[in-house]
Amino acid sequence: MADGPRQTAALLVNGRGQYLLHLRDAHRPICDPGTWSLPGGAREGDETAEEAVARELLEETGLVLDGLTRYGVVDGTIQVFLGRWDGDPARLSVTEGVMFAFFDAETTARLTMAPWAAEILALHRADGTLPPGPAGVGPGHGPERHRRAPVPGARRQGPARTAPPRSVVRPAATPLPGRSLRA
Repeated sequence: MADGPRQTAALLVNGRGQYLLHLRDAHRPICDPGTWSLPGGAREGDETAEEAVARELLEETGLVLDGLTRYGVVDGTIQVFLGRWDGDPARLSVTEGVMFAFFDAETTARLTMAPWAAEILALHRADGTLPPGPAGVGPGHGPERHRRAPVPGARRQGPARTAPPRSVVRPAATPLPGRSLRA
């Protein structure tokens, strides 16, 4: 059996620095119903985290993306991968949830987000890590010109870097504004 977090998620950023988010069903017995979140899901059997996130992306969106890199672990339970996709979310198959859409950093702050997804987006905005470079095939992935673009709100200057592994740690006395901490 593979070790590590049992859940996976894909933090997908386009060339404009927007995040691909998934609106989850509001009326189903699932985690974080009715919130915007990242595509992903649980590992099955002896799957590695890489195999699981690839399978979940294919199942939920129809996308096959190369070059996903481990970005961080949330709450010790969710392995988040960083990647790039410059396609049209309106053309993605929606097999779970309601819809997919790209949002800029400012807009994500006004959405009803899954708390863990809001945390990983805040971390990403703060560190300015850029996803590895053009990759992916699937609906809406056309011949757009791929380039690295700064993530809005990023403070870092200098050349692009790839995502180092990291863990999201919540200080016990510092909840996110408007959100309570989960146990």
